[in-house]
Amino acid sequence: MKLPKAQYEEIAQVVARMPPTRQSLRKLQRRFPSQSQSTLLSIFSQEYQKLIKRTHAKHHLPEATEAYYQRFLSQPSKCSPKEYDYYIWH
Repeated sequence: MKLPKAQYEEIAQVVARMPPTRQSLRKLQRRFPSQSQSTLLSIFSQEYQKLIKRTHAKHHLPEATEAYYQRFLSQPSKCSPKEYDYYIWH
């Protein structure tokens, strides 16, 4: 069965407002019960891929990577120095 463009766009708009999680996919299935899981998963995946393609360059600018690194360094460690050394060297 062919999916009407209007319904595709409605699903895509809903997906755009959701975080990319399994729970979101379940919510989509409840909201659009007439669509198969594979159809919803396909739309979900396509829209997420579009988001990644749109924002990839922004997150890989030298200024952005430096900001992410500084934020990482400023966070308190969640493991002991001994555990940290283990993860670094093994």
